[in-house]
Amino acid sequence: MIGKCMKKKRLISGVTLGLIVAMTISIPTIWAQSKQKSTHQWVWTQKNPKPNWWKWDETYYPSKPVRGGYFRTASLVDLGLMNPNHWPVNNWSILEGIYDRLTYSDGQYRPIIPWLAKSWKYTSPLTVTIKLKKGIRFHDGSPFNAKSVKYQFDWIKDPANGAWSRAWIKPIKSVQVVDNYTVRFHLKQTWSSFLDKLSMVPGWMMSTKALKGDAAVAKYESLEDQLYDAKEANRPAKEIAALEKQVKKAEEAAKTVVSLDEWAVGSGPYMVEENRPGNYVKLKRNPNWWFGKSIGKPDMPYFDGTITMVIPESSVQLANLKAGKIDSMVVDPVQYNQVKDDPNLNVYITPSNFTIFLTFNHKEGPCKDIRVRKAISHAIDRKAMIAAAAGGFGRPASCLFPDDHWAHTGRSRVCKRRNFKRRGITYQCIHQIQPGC
Repeated sequence: MIGKCMKKKRLISGVTLGLIVAMTISIPTIWAQSKQKSTHQWVWTQKNPKPNWWKWDETYYPSKPVRGGYFRTASLVDLGLMNPNHWPVNNWSILEGIYDRLTYSDGQYRPIIPWLAKSWKYTSPLTVTIKLKKGIRFHDGSPFNAKSVKYQFDWIKDPANGAWSRAWIKPIKSVQVVDNYTVRFHLKQTWSSFLDKLSMVPGWMMSTKALKGDAAVAKYESLEDQLYDAKEANRPAKEIAALEKQVKKAEEAAKTVVSLDEWAVGSGPYMVEENRPGNYVKLKRNPNWWFGKSIGKPDMPYFDGTITMVIPESSVQLANLKAGKIDSMVVDPVQYNQVKDDPNLNVYITPSNFTIFLTFNHKEGPCKDIRVRKAISHAIDRKAMIAAAAGGFGRPASCLFPDDHWAHTGRSRVCKRRNFKRRGITYQCIHQIQPGC
């Protein structure tokens, strides 16, 4: 949706409805997908077709976009932290406008669209060479290149930096800089979802300059804690003096730095203008966004910026929407009937790539018995659950992936509810269920 606006200002209400309920999990391999080589940017072929969301003309919206204005929306909770590798992050939509990623997904969620990565090639099952796009800069003016890719992945892998995403890239052994715009990933094992992770948080590229500044802030805070503990423990004066000297030096290094947790620095269409935790986040247009220029639309993104206000009550958000104080909101399913026929609102219903599922304790307890697990699965009325938990907005799932996901297997089927009284063993097992499943 970034970089597209309407000629005439209108109220928009978005309803995110793709709730999927699953009780069984099937994860197919994707190694065959990962082995393919990508093509040069924006060159579409039969093997690498243009993604269905690649629309920048009247087929997307009949009127032409107009530059200017701030797009206003609301969030139920504060954004949280701005470094996507630190927790908590409560609003991913804001960060998606700030950070570009190495690869992007197509309409079936396949991470095969080259974004900051220009191309990739598996030279062996354990080695992937990636060419990077040139001429891209982060919001602080520092360059995006092979060194910045290596630095970020090394930073994530370092336990001292507290990146929750470190577990996601555990199969990466090392990252090698081949030249200014070529990196080579060495893997510990064959890894079918490697490209997928490049489209997710580990591949959301952050400024190396900002990351180094972040390390300076972290070092200062750590030394301050050490000094406090030393004083509390009545450590020798010589030791405390040495720590005070280190703290002073670290304070000087961190004085002009703002942590990435508070001020994101990416290369995306928008950059941080103001961050008022608990109140609002204001982003401004990145006038040097590389993507708009690459497709001959240098005015992208068209908005001057975005403002996301924290409004913790859905009913208050809706009142602000109807009053014209915000332009968009995600509607709670229980509010749908209040907005669906409102002539002043545009209501959109769209499926999402999100699955809710139950898991069992296979190691111990009654659920060790597959018959018990099957009995539970057959006992669940999925349509009733969707109606009760999601207002009817959802799809029963037959596996971990929704049916519009490329990894969905056509062989899986939604488990149907059964009448247990007519099925001996199933009826027996359903009555064996105890705490511990």
